[in-house]
Amino acid sequence: LQGLTPADAAEVIRRAGPQGVPPSLEGVNGNPLLIQMVLRAGRGAGPKAHVDYVDDLWALLTPEEKQGLKALSVYRDFVPPSALPVDTTIVMDLRAKGIVEQRGSSFLVHDLVRDRILQLMNDEERRRFHRMAWDHYSRTTQDEQLMEGLYHLMESGDHLEFVRVLERKGRACLDRPDDLIPLVDKVLANAGDVGSRYTLLYWRARALLSVERYDEASRDIELILAATDLDQSTRALALECMADLHNLVDEWDEALARYRETLAQYEASGDVVSQVREWLNIGRTLRIRGDHQASLDAYHRAAELRPKDQRLKASIANNQGMVLWDAGKMNEAEVKFRESIRLSRSNNDAASEGMALQNLADMYQESLRYDEMMLAARDASDAFLRAASYDDFVDMQVRIASHLEESGRPQQGLDVLLKALTKVQGTLLGPGPAASRVELGLKAMAICRNMGRSREALEIGASLEDARHVPPGILARSDLEQALAAEDLGELDRAWDHLLGAEAKLTEVGDQVGLTLILIEKGEVEERRGNAEGAAKLYREAVWRAEGTGDMMGLATALEYLVYIIGIEEDEGRRAAKRAMATYHELGLPERSERMRRSLGIADPRET
Repeated sequence: LQGLTPADAAEVIRRAGPQGVPPSLEGVNGNPLLIQMVLRAGRGAGPKAHVDYVDDLWALLTPEEKQGLKALSVYRDFVPPSALPVDTTIVMDLRAKGIVEQRGSSFLVHDLVRDRILQLMNDEERRRFHRMAWDHYSRTTQDEQLMEGLYHLMESGDHLEFVRVLERKGRACLDRPDDLIPLVDKVLANAGDVGSRYTLLYWRARALLSVERYDEASRDIELILAATDLDQSTRALALECMADLHNLVDEWDEALARYRETLAQYEASGDVVSQVREWLNIGRTLRIRGDHQASLDAYHRAAELRPKDQRLKASIANNQGMVLWDAGKMNEAEVKFRESIRLSRSNNDAASEGMALQNLADMYQESLRYDEMMLAARDASDAFLRAASYDDFVDMQVRIASHLEESGRPQQGLDVLLKALTKVQGTLLGPGPAASRVELGLKAMAICRNMGRSREALEIGASLEDARHVPPGILARSDLEQALAAEDLGELDRAWDHLLGAEAKLTEVGDQVGLTLILIEKGEVEERRGNAEGAAKLYREAVWRAEGTGDMMGLATALEYLVYIIGIEEDEGRRAAKRAMATYHELGLPERSERMRRSLGIADPRET
């Protein structure tokens, strides 16, 4: 977003400003909020920094309004008036003054105001209001709000309570690992208690695994396991975490050894629930390794430990179905998946029901049983929605829409996605629903573009731009889709702006492969503008980046596009063409190589 142009800002002043000399616009930089502050202050003397405008407004507030604004300023997202220590009328007065933003029945302070108000508070005030915010979030049952509450608990300085909450509800926080890691880092820096350090290291390792920072996770786990004063429970958790790490990097033997070591710890302590979990881990690892009978035996051992646990029975039936499917026993696998679905429904366990239905849909799709796949996918979607498993719901809806598009029914696929968007309205906090909405929108935009309705694709993209707490990588894909739609329409400046947005987000997360793609797309825009030299420069940069990251597909594509610009008359073009075609062959895409050969008029070696 950019500020208003000087002309637009002056027009706002002219229409709404006080009579006489208009207030100074210097230092405002077109910011609509600051313009409103200038108007309310009614002052035209000299340029000011934005903090001066906030200070002017602060001086005009009542003590109650100041108290409400302080309390609201510690929050990073919209909250209801019940989260504040002042009457609702005070909040509405602040809203009337334009200081806070309202969305539905919740409120948020503008960033510029919040930053200044936090500076005006002393340390004790900030800690007290952060503790109040934690008290608000701790009363909710929503995991997304719990994670936000942990941020306030950390800022309140109550690090022992932070550790206690992490011990109880750490799993729920792993949905936002990028947010959890810096919080744990800050608490670790002040953790004096040894037991607290082990807990913090463990959950940081778990979060690091979630974002594929395996080396750092391994170091944290090794620090725990190297301790001589560990209790049995903490050692078992660390061993299991190390086993999960081995699993994630395809070190099956090491993973199995660690899981069995963990199992021995729980057998010694008599922890039956954890023993079941380890047998399930062992069974899953054996299945992935291809030891089907051993995997089934492990699941049988887990079932024997808790024979009356109906939820466990449903889970094991699903897992057994996966083993039998991998072994090529489709009919037996189908029986097990259906058993899991039946048990999950009787247990009112929508998440497990959805998982078994999803696996059944996958198997049907692999077997080319598309009608049955669609039925299972629709039932899985309904189950995941009931379970509020938004990511899984979106996966199923996208699969349904993709099948409809591929079978010549793109409008039906688009209708599925647009209806799904109405079911995932999202919440104000957390990446779950908001990210899911963007994922649905991405597929909807792609279908619209493929149908030649790029204007509609842009409208869908614009409707998702206010999504909050969405991972940058997903937002970058949205920018890219909108860039492609704008390019389809010939709106090259708009396409370029979206590509710059995607580039910034991908740089933030270090997605080198994605950055290569953005360079290629920028080159295409420059070609459309008639700037062949600029396009060639971008394609060369894409080649260089792809080489550095081992991105073979990006390398071949960038080389191909470069060749189409510079031709094959010179050595650079001939070398690039030869390398691109060879790379396509290495990737198992001979048709791409052949298409390129024919486009360039290169003779087939078999014909000469």
